Amino acid sequence: MAPTSPSDPMPFRPLRSALIVDDHPLYCDALAMTLRAIAGIEAVETADRLDLALKRLDSAAPPDLVVLDLNLPDVDGLDGLIRLRQAAGDVPVLVVSSLAENRVIRACLAAGAAGFVPKHAKRDVFRAALEQIARGQRFLPEGYDAAPDARPGPRDEAIGRLALLTRRAAR
Repeated sequence: MAPTSPSDPMPFRPLRSALIVDDHPLYCDALAMTLRAIAGIEAVETADRLDLALKRLDSAAPPDLVVLDLNLPDVDGLDGLIRLRQAAGDVPVLVVSSLAENRVIRACLAAGAAGFVPKHAKRDVFRAALEQIARGQRFLPEGYDAAPDARPGPRDEAIGRLALLTRRAAR
């Protein structure tokens, strides 16, 4: 089961392989080079649509990390993250998106993301995110306001429930 709050620890996992799910080829190439250079991730695969990423997860050994852009041609909103989390099992999913608003980050965490990195972030931010995720911790970007006194709204609760569905129920 995916952690339900930003402070819940995730199991430690060395990061040797990654699947990048993003529809911008140049960004995928740059991110793959970054993952290799700063984290020593040796095997990096890419998928430009969610359906290809889901097929990849069904057909081979899972990667150690999935990096997901929220904006893909074949998915709307958090649906891709929720479906990917179901297919990925215990593999952490790091969201990398240009949509870096607090409400988006909060929704990603509620849906089971291992962390969130804005697409405009520098290499050091990616390094910190990967180090934290490898240690079993969630990564939150600088400036993120979790609003600790704010109660989850009905939408946040619904996202959390959807994230807990079994893989079969999510299809």
